[in-house]
Amino acid sequence: MSNTSNECKYEDQRMVIKCAGSGTTKVGVSYHMLKDLDAVLGAFEADHGNFRVYSLTAQDYAAHMKPTRSKGPSAGKVGTVDRTAFKRLGRLIAQVKI
Repeated sequence: MSNTSNECKYEDQRMVIKCAGSGTTKVGVSYHMLKDLDAVLGAFEADHGNFRVYSLTAQDYAAHMKPTRSKGPSAGKVGTVDRTAFKRLGRLIAQVKI
């Protein structure tokens, strides 16, 4: 794990945390990073700084990801997953207010 990334250890699993504001429906993880993860933590804003944090296995993330539509540097390197997949398949692990 790099100390410059958003990777972390949680419940003895290697994860990355991705955050999305209330108007954002997807989070993205690079294909390169995903192969080394056990899970992805998706922190989705519900309202005014209240976030719901879901854990989604790396396998479920990979099975439901779509290539980013970006034409910039992340094109061809990042897969995105919609918040609905995190809600449907993931496990709610926290609700936090920032």
